[in-house]
Amino acid sequence: KEIKIYNYLDYVLSKTYKNSLKIKSLIIKYKIISIIPKQILEISLVCFLVFFVLINFNLNQQNNELIGKLIFLAAIFYRLTPRVDSFVRAFFSVQYNEKSYKIIKEHLELRTHYNKKYRNLKNSIVLENVLFKYNKENIFKLGPINIKIKKNNIYGITGLNGSGKSTLAELISGLIKPLEGSIIIDKKKMNLEQEKLKISYVPQKSFFFNDSILNNLKLATNKTTDHEIKDKLKKIGALDIFNDLNLDDNFIINETNSNLSGGQLQRLSIIRAILSDSDIIILDESTNAIDQNSETKILKILRKIKKDKIIIIIAHSTKVLKISDKLIKVKKGVIQT
Repeated sequence: KEIKIYNYLDYVLSKTYKNSLKIKSLIIKYKIISIIPKQILEISLVCFLVFFVLINFNLNQQNNELIGKLIFLAAIFYRLTPRVDSFVRAFFSVQYNEKSYKIIKEHLELRTHYNKKYRNLKNSIVLENVLFKYNKENIFKLGPINIKIKKNNIYGITGLNGSGKSTLAELISGLIKPLEGSIIIDKKKMNLEQEKLKISYVPQKSFFFNDSILNNLKLATNKTTDHEIKDKLKKIGALDIFNDLNLDDNFIINETNSNLSGGQLQRLSIIRAILSDSDIIILDESTNAIDQNSETKILKILRKIKKDKIIIIIAHSTKVLKISDKLIKVKKGVIQT
């Protein structure tokens, strides 16, 4: 979701492809180094035997002796063949990473989503007779849904686990396609095959790249310098939240994001969402690991920036839901407003 929403495709593909080439190069070197000694030894032995047979021809050796020597030579080739086969298989195995990269790209349909044109959201989103099922055999269904979502509003979505809250948010934002019905943007039907909305998404567990904190934030916005990032954070009142992370600007997030706490990851994810110039911000249970002081600051910022945006908060917390202008309840796939 985050790769799609924040348009990380070029960055991901570039990093993946570069790493794939490095891995392929290392595997090739390893395979060559591991088989060269044996191959050189065996080839040298075969050359020696061929040379030996030629000398025997010149010395007019008996046919029986020569046949025996040729049989011995054939045995050597028989031993050499598996080595050649192993080399060929090793050569094809180094193509694994490049092939995997292509399969992942196609499976996630990132390129398709990336190439979609942004649809400007001026006023409202209407879900008209929308019905969603994960597959035709799945018992769970969400809908039919008939709701109108307008800018300059914060919408709270509540309900039991598995009731369809996150699915509803994804339908509203156009991240997933409904089985039936239409999504209408500013009184015009949205073409989900060719269009997408500007969205910021904060999941329960966020994902960041193995890079510095500020470089991760730059990927989600058009700001290109550290100063521009800090300046925008100051304007929206989020600089205190960033400083509360108590981390150096050049702090490198590791590959598994394990060198940050759950609260730090959630705050950083919310900062990333706020920085992005999106029309819709979705927060999916995204403050449950944050201390009360930080949560209060974040809720205050959301009230401040809701103008010209649709903010959707999925939560169980009464405190969080209190800032909602409108509350949507989801119960067993049925929407109650």
